[in-house]
Amino acid sequence: MESQYQPYQLIGYGGLFDINFEASKAVERIVDFGINDMQLHRIYGYIDPGNIASIKIIEKFNFKKEGILKDDAFARNKYFDMSVYALINKQK
Repeated sequence: MESQYQPYQLIGYGGLFDINFEASKAVERIVDFGINDMQLHRIYGYIDPGNIASIKIIEKFNFKKEGILKDDAFARNKYFDMSVYALINKQK
């Protein structure tokens, strides 16, 4: 079945969950829906390189670090680097 959506999608859950279990379940559902229902080729996300908890969650679902975007985010009057993590659907 050919996807009617773009072949990639940005994942985001920052600030939505108070505990890692909830964030982990959300990522699990997003990955399942994205790969199985939407038939995406790629799901990606940006994570603060210092956010170890989020990195552990995303790596649990086989997301791989692709690189760092220098000065990509702006908050609290300064720029921050962001790591890019992605999951590639090898079945497509």
